Amino acid sequence: MRNAQTLLVAILLVSGASAAMKPRVIETRFPTDDVVIASLVIEAPKDGKGDATGAIQAAIDEAAAAGGGVVFLPAGRYRLAGRLTLKEGVTLRGDWAPNLPQVPRPAGGYTILMPTADKGNADGPPAITMERGTGLTNLAIWYPDQDPMKIVPYPWTLRTSEKVTGNNITIQNVALINPYQAIKIGPEWNELHTIRNVVGTPLKAGIWMDTTTDIGRLTDVDFCPRCWEESGLPGAPTTDPAKKALRDSLSADGVAFEMRRSDWEYVYRIRATGYDTGFVARAGKQGTANAVMAWSDFARCATALGLERLNAIGLSVTGCSLDGCPSVSAPQSFASTAQFHSCDFGGPLALGGPGTLTFQRSVFGGPLGILTEAKGGQLSLLGCSFMLKDAVVRLGEGVRRARLLGNRLPSHPRVENASRGDVLVSGYEFLPALPLRFPEAAPPHPVPANRQLFVVTDFGAGAGEQDNTAAFGRALDAAQKAGGGTVYVPAGNYRFAGEIVVPSGVELRGVFDVPHHTVSGGSVLIPTSGKGKADGTPFIRLEAKSGLRGLTIWYSEQDLRNIQPYPWAIQSLGPGCWLVDVTLGNAYQGADFWTHPSDGHVIRYLAGAVFKRGLFVSKCKGDGWVEDVQFNPHYSVRVHPSLTAILTSRRFQNLREVKGDDINAVIEYQRANLEGLVFGACENEHVRGTFLYAAYDGIAFRDDAAWGHAAHKGANATVVNHGTDTGSRCAVLEGSANVTFINAQLVPLGAHEVGAIIVGDSFKGKASFFNTQIWGGKTSGIIGGSGDVLIQGVNTLCGPFILKGGRVTVENAHWTRDLPVHIRVEPTVESARLIANLAPNELKVEDLTSRRSGSLREVSRVYARCNSLAIPPAAGRFTFKTGFEEGEPQPAADAMAKQGGGLKSVSKPECRVADAPTLPQASAPAGGYSGGKRALRVAGVADDPAYSHAYFRLFEEKIGIAADSVLSYWIRPTNERGRCVGLDLLFADGAVLRDSGAKASDGQGVHPGNPKGEVGRWTKIAIPLGHTHTGKAIAAILVAYDSRSGGGPFEAWIDDIAIESAQPAATVAVAAKPAGGVFQGKVAIELATSAGPIVGGASVPRDSRDAEVPPTKAGKEAVLRYRLDGLSPTAESPRYERPIVLDQPGLWELRFAAQAPDGRLGRVFAELYEIR
Repeated sequence: MRNAQTLLVAILLVSGASAAMKPRVIETRFPTDDVVIASLVIEAPKDGKGDATGAIQAAIDEAAAAGGGVVFLPAGRYRLAGRLTLKEGVTLRGDWAPNLPQVPRPAGGYTILMPTADKGNADGPPAITMERGTGLTNLAIWYPDQDPMKIVPYPWTLRTSEKVTGNNITIQNVALINPYQAIKIGPEWNELHTIRNVVGTPLKAGIWMDTTTDIGRLTDVDFCPRCWEESGLPGAPTTDPAKKALRDSLSADGVAFEMRRSDWEYVYRIRATGYDTGFVARAGKQGTANAVMAWSDFARCATALGLERLNAIGLSVTGCSLDGCPSVSAPQSFASTAQFHSCDFGGPLALGGPGTLTFQRSVFGGPLGILTEAKGGQLSLLGCSFMLKDAVVRLGEGVRRARLLGNRLPSHPRVENASRGDVLVSGYEFLPALPLRFPEAAPPHPVPANRQLFVVTDFGAGAGEQDNTAAFGRALDAAQKAGGGTVYVPAGNYRFAGEIVVPSGVELRGVFDVPHHTVSGGSVLIPTSGKGKADGTPFIRLEAKSGLRGLTIWYSEQDLRNIQPYPWAIQSLGPGCWLVDVTLGNAYQGADFWTHPSDGHVIRYLAGAVFKRGLFVSKCKGDGWVEDVQFNPHYSVRVHPSLTAILTSRRFQNLREVKGDDINAVIEYQRANLEGLVFGACENEHVRGTFLYAAYDGIAFRDDAAWGHAAHKGANATVVNHGTDTGSRCAVLEGSANVTFINAQLVPLGAHEVGAIIVGDSFKGKASFFNTQIWGGKTSGIIGGSGDVLIQGVNTLCGPFILKGGRVTVENAHWTRDLPVHIRVEPTVESARLIANLAPNELKVEDLTSRRSGSLREVSRVYARCNSLAIPPAAGRFTFKTGFEEGEPQPAADAMAKQGGGLKSVSKPECRVADAPTLPQASAPAGGYSGGKRALRVAGVADDPAYSHAYFRLFEEKIGIAADSVLSYWIRPTNERGRCVGLDLLFADGAVLRDSGAKASDGQGVHPGNPKGEVGRWTKIAIPLGHTHTGKAIAAILVAYDSRSGGGPFEAWIDDIAIESAQPAATVAVAAKPAGGVFQGKVAIELATSAGPIVGGASVPRDSRDAEVPPTKAGKEAVLRYRLDGLSPTAESPRYERPIVLDQPGLWELRFAAQAPDGRLGRVFAELYEIR
């Protein structure tokens, strides 16, 4: 946009009373990305001396009363001696636009708000409260009384409302010059925050967020000392002493970004410089977070990234720079997974907890010394580059597993390994080099052909009219005749019996300048035609170079329990069309950019509920952009009171009354029918920040058979930070697509579930998935076709990958649970590479590509290296049992567990063995429990209904957990509160079972507070510990009452506690001599058990990785089985009888195990041999 000199209309002075609402085009001093249209333009005192609070608030109130709109503040300095509340539907917009990454200079005539209230009171009310459905854009906020030499606390500058909570607050194009505390989101429930293009120097806290559900977005946020230093404002720290004081304060205790609970947080290109903590993840009021982060930068921070607590899904970080000491801190509380790809690290890494950190294709620089200090958990460093000499990776005793593979010059780090876990180290470079590049430039900002304004109410349109088709047509025709312009729709509900066409050069625009939800009303278009006609004329058609902005479309006659077909809500008719901040409340079909050429399309924050088809895009030459799409069924039920819908059962006057059954019906319909985001012939598609909940196909890439350009029938696309939640097929690839996914979050769920990543039989292109998160369903992926698929870096809580075709590579995948099979390779696969994939125990690979051919096994089409092995047992004892009878282990009475639990708001706590209650025959359990004379009684009074707990220590026992370990006990609650009693475990590393994500055999959580059993009846609880905790040691067995959902007396009886395993007290240990390493020419390897070496003699054929060795008579020692292809031996694998000779160049993984007389194999061991 051009720099403006004047306003097109007079500015009305608002002082105590506000002006009548009248939309107008604003000529701003500074460039903007759109045509600025304000419903109300005000001039409060702008000399920085008079209090502007009242005038600004009066304008906000008037705009809210009119249904919403933009309140514009011209350039000037507005002192706020009081506080502002942004009301639902209102955007407060100023005259300022940052040009990131350049530091802004708001002293140069921008709109500046100047809070002065509550100096010295950090806990006071915020300067600006934001209700749902509000925006704050294009202005600066400056505290004129702040002193860099003696920083003074102030309340939060911006905070979400504690009362009007929910969907959509937006802070965009804002400079926060020197707030003590900048932005607070939550802890009240909130959803869909958008923080975009924000700069500043927060002095204590930058952005703090908690209790955010699907989803939040942080994009282009930059916090650094330069913003205040170079602002040019009075009192800015421009002298060396002032700059030093500011920077010392930030580095001492400043936190730029703090994420507590956020169910899906999309982080893209954020920056923090010089803070104590750049970004930290912590536990929130109601849980923890999962998130994805791309191309962000934390420079010169004491701790660049702190990972105190995350949920089991964890964090994916791609293309980021982290410079701190440490660069990544994952303390003892960290029990999740964080995966890093293509990142730069300027300092060491610290892993202290039981969680998992993986690093791939990353660069490590910084000072000499310790590169990584791991005291626990799992660590992978794969294909990384180390730019420092004499770096050390230190693996402590508590490290369960580590993979240090294929790392590059100038030096492979020295490894100090005190772990007795599953550790493999090799400098052999067998991982493909696939660096990820920084995304291309941001999309253009489309605008109408000129700045003329046409208001539909001036042409006869009205919210009370039954049909506004003709009136909108007249306004659009007028704009067309004028060569383009903006056709503006004031707030209200407008009904249409027909369809409308937006001419070239015209934008049809509503009152919202920012993303919005149906709950907040606004400019709502209500089509009533087309019911039952899926192939009918779309409601809005866009001619080439036209677009929509700030509107909502709502189908008042749609039936949520009997969904009816309608035509597309929107269809583009030619190139250069756009959708910005458009909401589809309940569309059967959303936006069609597929049927006609769509070159240069820009779709930014298309939101809503779509039932059959969401957004289809094809026939695009050159670049196209789809960003921040947000599809969720709740747009169809959380609506403004003025909207109605027809339901099968009855008509609701207010859809806030709609019950859960209705949205559940929508969810099930979408899981069976919705094709969410579908891309066809797109030459260079940029997709970022997209999310949808409930679909059959979440995001799909298909060939467009109708496109005449044979070379481009499929899409070339990069997809960054995409999420499909509860999809039947979350990410689908067919035809000739060439697609790169970065930081995808995929949740396959529902009755129609197929899997997370689905590559169809028709696929012949290339697909790459980097840093993927998968959870919720049964299948991580099904890979077919004849193309190339790379899956590199994935954290999955789901089931297996099934490889059916093509050339497939799975690297650095991490399963959080044991499965019968983690990866199945079917005979139709051309090749499969399985590298450094991890599971809690052995990664189970089912290789169906090999078959018998005579006496030899055919060479497998699977190349496997360094996949996880079972964790060595942590203790010699694996069983425990007590029924509390005489002669059996007895607990101490009433012994509180100070470590791992404690006491909160429980009076009269009791935990002791007593005579078991006598049960009437009718209440006896159906089977299994025989009981005895004695049992453990747990009782007390929960004094705080919001949260009470009491943890008792029963036994201090060091018990190892094997792969088959099961904890079981019987419980009989005496009353309803007693159902919140249960066992817990304290592990030797300080972690506890309740927070581990483990599940009982019935799929329920294992937290003691999860209600269990029936009052007055015995119920058995079984927890397969080996699925998640193999190799760990139990330090203590605990019992607890723990509840956040009610108070009063509680009582329960516990009996027959058992920890059972078939693990023998001592496992046969097998060793290879020489151990793995680098060898010139060849090496001969002998295997030996604790009883001595195996005798005999045979060598392995040079061209076989798993050949049968002709048996010879063995000695009395154990039978050993082995393989050389990186897969674990079975009872049919070659029997070791002679030294194994390796004389072919490459990296060989020898796996071997002892075989028991009954044919079962013991623990599998492995060594890596590099032959040069």
